[in-house]
Amino acid sequence: MTGQRSSRHIFLPLCSLLASAATGSCAAESRRSADRETEIRMALRTLVAACVLLSGVRFLTTAQPPEISNSFCKMFWLLGVPCDEVNVALVSGLKGKQSYKLGPVTPAQILANHTSAVGQVEYLNFTLAPTAMTMGCHVAGSSVSSLSFSLFDNGTNYCNLYKVLKGSGLTKTPGFMEFSNEWLCLGYGVSVCK
Repeated sequence: MTGQRSSRHIFLPLCSLLASAATGSCAAESRRSADRETEIRMALRTLVAACVLLSGVRFLTTAQPPEISNSFCKMFWLLGVPCDEVNVALVSGLKGKQSYKLGPVTPAQILANHTSAVGQVEYLNFTLAPTAMTMGCHVAGSSVSSLSFSLFDNGTNYCNLYKVLKGSGLTKTPGFMEFSNEWLCLGYGVSVCK
């Protein structure tokens, strides 16, 4: 930036010296140069903003993306308890509900299915990772409908996830925080399961 200022400071006095030979052309050239600099800065800012936005979206959707024709919900929770306790609580919560069927369980991932009263199946996935905060756990949960072309589900997939967390008592743990929005969780704002 200092180099740009010094070149302008050198360029403008030179223009005033040559003003008698070419009246107004230096000022116009100076304005064009400043306009080009502004355009370049704006283009770079736009490019940086787009890169940050795209990398953020990629970070939030690192798990296998749902089919675009199926309704889905992706949630993030922060809990102030160790992941092994969260794992035990989630497994207990899933086992205690008739409409949920527990799938493979590892210390870092829990898979399950939910079958609704009308027979529709949703696939649930809970991924657990320790946080930088001591004894904390970050949980990424997703619920995806098996039924194609069911984009709007009135919050069913959100409720599938929330009911497991609430039933396991994790919503009352210290430091509990929930993160999502309508882009990550269709029907998040209209769900009535709370």
